[in-house]
Amino acid sequence: MADPFVELSDRLVPESAFDEAFDRVDPVSRAWIKKNISQLHSMYSHRGCPGRRVDLEWSQGFQSRMEERPFAGVAVCFPSRLLASPRLVAAVLPPLAAGVQRCCAVRFGARGEQWDPLLLAALELAGIEEVYDADPEGFQAWVANLGQDSGTRLVFLEEPEAARGAGASCGGPVLLPAVAKLGLWFEEPEQWDLEALRIAHPRAELLVGGPAAPKAEYPRERVVEGSAEELFAAGPDALYVPPSLFREAASHCSRVLGPGQEGCWVWPELAPESFLKRTLCLSQSDSPP
Repeated sequence: MADPFVELSDRLVPESAFDEAFDRVDPVSRAWIKKNISQLHSMYSHRGCPGRRVDLEWSQGFQSRMEERPFAGVAVCFPSRLLASPRLVAAVLPPLAAGVQRCCAVRFGARGEQWDPLLLAALELAGIEEVYDADPEGFQAWVANLGQDSGTRLVFLEEPEAARGAGASCGGPVLLPAVAKLGLWFEEPEQWDLEALRIAHPRAELLVGGPAAPKAEYPRERVVEGSAEELFAAGPDALYVPPSLFREAASHCSRVLGPGQEGCWVWPELAPESFLKRTLCLSQSDSPP
């Protein structure tokens, strides 16, 4: 089978770029990246499946065979405007946990922009060293050609329109939504590490509420007056609340994080099972599959 990434080979990010990025990341940011990776590994490690087959004979007189194995490859694609390293890490860990042998990251839309060192350092720490920096035109042509590949699944962050032409092979591309707003509820002063959140999600708007909410310090920060319900109704893409509000928050948002999770992320839309190829065969009992 032809290498599905051969069209991007001249856009491979060199190893020296990872080394330089890692050296530029401060120890605190590295610690947050490692914590995020460690948590995701703990969540997913027991669910990995290098491949299995289950044969069953049913009392109704038929047999079934279910086979499940990881896709040969996964490409996590993200636009150059994405600067949130926790969200990128949370997208590459599930396919690795599923046993995918070749998991790559592909940045698209860049026109000479430098890499944010946090992104390359996070990818390297997560175990992703095959990273491509595709030019806009070449990226769309590659996506269209890859649509015929039955062994490689695509994941798109932030820009679902970039998946046009990807086709339906491998169950179609996985589309992860953009993150525009984060909601934080303050019951106590300094309950949240706002600086860690600003670094982790530099382009997201921060909505702060609660009896101890601080004043908005930056243009992308806004105070939401009133109850927790009013903050939740503002439509944030993730909620940061104390555990006492988890149940209420979860009824409004699929991503709820507590104190100590400011530099971490998880995609409920993704699981190792998203990267397993399944086939099912049925036959009569006298003709096993």
